[in-house]
Amino acid sequence: LLTESTRWLLYLQGDGIETNKSVKVMFKNLIENKGKHFAHALWITLFGAFMFHLIAVVFGAPVIDDVQNTWLFALYISLLAIYPPACAFKNQGPIWARVFSDGSPESIPEKLIYYTTVATVVGAWLGAIVIPLDWDRPWQVWPIPCVIGGFVGHGIGSIIALSMCYFNDDNTVQKKRE
Repeated sequence: LLTESTRWLLYLQGDGIETNKSVKVMFKNLIENKGKHFAHALWITLFGAFMFHLIAVVFGAPVIDDVQNTWLFALYISLLAIYPPACAFKNQGPIWARVFSDGSPESIPEKLIYYTTVATVVGAWLGAIVIPLDWDRPWQVWPIPCVIGGFVGHGIGSIIALSMCYFNDDNTVQKKRE
C-alpha cells in the first residue's frame, strides 16, 4: 500500500512524467520539496479515520467492547479512500468539492481517485449486510465483512475507473494538448 501510494504521489506531483529521472532523484525531490504535502496527507487520513470511526459507531459498531477493531477498520478504509485524494488534491478545497460533492471529476487522475474512493466506501457499507445474519460463521464477526467489502469495492472501483478512462471518448488529455 505504501509503495502504491508513493507511486501515485510521485505521478500526481509531476515528477513521474519525466522518465529520464532516476528513482533516487525523484525520492530526494519528494523529501525535499513535497514532504510537507505528504505529512498533510497523513493528517487528513488520520482525520478521515476518526470520521469513519464515528460513522461506524453511529451505524452500530461496538462502542466499548471492540473499539480497537473499529479503529483499525476506520484506519484501513481511510487509507484506501482518503489517502489517495489527500495526496493528489492536497489542501485544495475547490477540487475536493468539485470531485466529491459535485461528483464531476475532470482529469484522468481525478476519475481514478473518485471511482475508487466511492467504491471503497460503498463496498465497506455493503459488506455489513452479512453481519446480522444468524449463520454464526467466523467471517461474520465485526469488522471482517466490512474490511473485505472495502477491499473488494476498491478493486471493483479501480476496474471501473480504468475502464471509464480507457473507453471514454472525451479524452481530457487530448483537449489540453490542442
